[in-house]
Amino acid sequence: DLVPTPSSALPSASFTPGEGDAKHLTLSFRRRIGATDAAYHVETSTNLEQWFSGPAVVEIYGEPQPNGDGTETVQVRVIDPAASDAARFIRLRVTIAR
Repeated sequence: DLVPTPSSALPSASFTPGEGDAKHLTLSFRRRIGATDAAYHVETSTNLEQWFSGPAVVEIYGEPQPNGDGTETVQVRVIDPAASDAARFIRLRVTIAR
């Protein structure tokens, strides 16, 4: 266990500011610094059936912040402002290399 409270290691969603009054759905998550055996994919959907990821859909927001325990917190946000969709969902998919 890398953190004193395991729930603080869970991804969390919020809104971050954009241009003007725009707000962007954003996912914050922790990852191990320098880990090469895990790949993190932030995915977004408007219907929970089709999920999309990649630089045309999401972007890193700010710089990763070291947590002092070998992990860093990363923020990734949906490029389109939240007001452009009736519904928007976000999730983190982690794949492990074997």
